[in-house]
Amino acid sequence: SAIRPKRVSGVASAGKPNVDSVAAGTSQLTQRERQVLELIGTGLSVAEIAERLGRSANTIDAHRNNLRTKLGLRNNQQLLQFSAKWVQFDRLG
Repeated sequence: SAIRPKRVSGVASAGKPNVDSVAAGTSQLTQRERQVLELIGTGLSVAEIAERLGRSANTIDAHRNNLRTKLGLRNNQQLLQFSAKWVQFDRLG
């Protein structure tokens, strides 16, 4: 199913995110949130991200909640799909 984030902070994105909507949606994220987003997009679990960043799983969950709110995503599945796309776009340049 397609990722359909709601309009957040003037960023319209419906259907699959394109490069512009992904970049615009992530511009409001902190450096740590971008780091967590990238690690989610590479398929790491909360526990693995927590270990890699030297933080607790609760802290990573808080970052995931902030990411979902800022990006207008409804659940962790959408966050995973969005983050995988973001990682692909980030690697493309």
